[in-house]
Amino acid sequence: MKYLVKTLICWITLSFCISCKKGGMPAPSPPTTPPVLKKGYFFKNTEWVGTFHSISQEYDAPCCLRCRGDTAMTVFGLFYYVVDVATLNFSRIDSLRGKVTKIDTLTSPGTAIVDLSLPLPFVGQKLQFYITSDKDNSANYAKNKIFGSGGAPISAYNFFTFNLARCPDKINSVKSSSWSGKVRPGTETAQNPQYYYPDLSAIAFGDTEEQFFRNGKIITYTLKDKVDPVKILYRQNGSMVFFYGYDEIYDKIYPYFGVLAPDGKTMMVDAWAVDQSKYGYGSPRLPNYVDTNAPYGPNGVTPVIFKQ
Repeated sequence: MKYLVKTLICWITLSFCISCKKGGMPAPSPPTTPPVLKKGYFFKNTEWVGTFHSISQEYDAPCCLRCRGDTAMTVFGLFYYVVDVATLNFSRIDSLRGKVTKIDTLTSPGTAIVDLSLPLPFVGQKLQFYITSDKDNSANYAKNKIFGSGGAPISAYNFFTFNLARCPDKINSVKSSSWSGKVRPGTETAQNPQYYYPDLSAIAFGDTEEQFFRNGKIITYTLKDKVDPVKILYRQNGSMVFFYGYDEIYDKIYPYFGVLAPDGKTMMVDAWAVDQSKYGYGSPRLPNYVDTNAPYGPNGVTPVIFKQ
């Protein structure tokens, strides 16, 4: 009986194969394997830092692109997003979030296409984020762009071009370090040399707090006849540093956003423009085209401070 069953199975199999060869029932197609992003996803669990360019800003501003898992992606930065083109009414956005929807592995360099959904109040609007790398897995440079829906920008002001470099797996800490901008040319020999980005020249990071220095002295305050150093909390998250700058002229503290370069020795910085009608006179001392003599750093150049 067992022999009869085996013979029957062999006969059926042989007849099926012969019929396929003669043009009968087609042979079954080999199973298809869906594309796996992991195989060619050179952005998986990586962090990239650099700057983005927009016609609505004074200079290329710092940003951080963070990839988590296989598809999740977030771009952190101080973005001005136009709401009304006619009035050039802007909204402030500090991040763009999305997911990788396609990886083009046929081109060299490889290209990842990302759909990014904007936060409130822009629900329903999507951007496409194209990011390319020179080689899989060991990429160290990328150029990318954000476009509006359909491949065209919603507004020229919402068109961003990015220039990013990959961070090392172990990112440096700013703990126990001091930072300052460069001395402004022409003031090197002055008794009190002037520094670019004076709000941040100089600052020192402790375990959880930062301090401010001016002319080699710690900035202090007096409370109940007791003089204490001015200390304020800061936070580092990967390559991003959320900290403060100090304006000794108006005795004001302004929040800053910094991004550590891959070398850990330079930090690109930026700050929101201050609404002076709400906060009074004074704003973060960063480059602007109103001051033609560029007292706060070269116009059109990304502000950078250096580890001392």
